[in-house]
Amino acid sequence: MRNLGTKRPTTDLPGNELTRRERDIVDLVALGYTNGEIGAALGTSRLTVRNQLANVFRKVGVSTRAELVGVLVVRRVDQGTDKSEH
Repeated sequence: MRNLGTKRPTTDLPGNELTRRERDIVDLVALGYTNGEIGAALGTSRLTVRNQLANVFRKVGVSTRAELVGVLVVRRVDQGTDKSEH
């Protein structure tokens, strides 16, 4: 099991509609956790994680974990760029 202490906070994703639990899941997906590992880390089942992740995909407008992480990376880069321009 990976160490949760290394978790970095999720940057706001498009729509800004994610619940705190969904943002926690996105953080762990970005770290490469499986649904089972996420469930164990958050005290829930892998099937619950699967359902919550499906909600995240719908809200963000993606269909895979890779796309989700890609959106997160682009968003972080964009925010970093925005800060450097001011």
